[in-house]
Amino acid sequence: MAHPIPTRELIRATAGDWWTWTKNLPNYLPADGWTLTYTLLNSKSRYTIAAADNGDGTHLLDWPATTTAAFVANEYTMIGDVSMGVERYEVYRGAFEVIPDTLTSVDLRSHARKTLQALEATIEGRATHDQLAISIRGRSISRMTADELTGWRDEYRAECAAEQAAELAAAGRGRNNKVVIRF
Repeated sequence: MAHPIPTRELIRATAGDWWTWTKNLPNYLPADGWTLTYTLLNSKSRYTIAAADNGDGTHLLDWPATTTAAFVANEYTMIGDVSMGVERYEVYRGAFEVIPDTLTSVDLRSHARKTLQALEATIEGRATHDQLAISIRGRSISRMTADELTGWRDEYRAECAAEQAAELAAAGRGRNNKVVIRF
């Protein structure tokens, strides 16, 4: 069974995956000479690709995995333009997120999770040099008192719990707010 091709722009995709979708623009058909181009851009990166004729008069965007593997995980603005000669019209603009490829050695932990783990390792006396080099509000973890470390640990535990609750809600699993009372 073939993978279904979306008929609208993606808003999030994983680097290293094959990205594809079609765009139906009846006033700007490829057969009439119109080219649809998408650009992902932010302050550090810019990626551009032209869509092809899908064979049915629509535009087919097709970014192969070999191309998207080089994309830097980040938030972008995606702009779609149609052009023919000197004429150019914007037909799409929206936010787009490139997610890191989980098959690479990318550390997918959030800042809060990394900092919490560094705080806990420091409290337990097993922190690595990298963990000891982490700073909170300009102060190195390695220079904090035991009270400061536990105070920050409690704050980062709460932040990590909030992140986990948001991830569960996004996955449709929600939060378990049951209170069980025994008599």
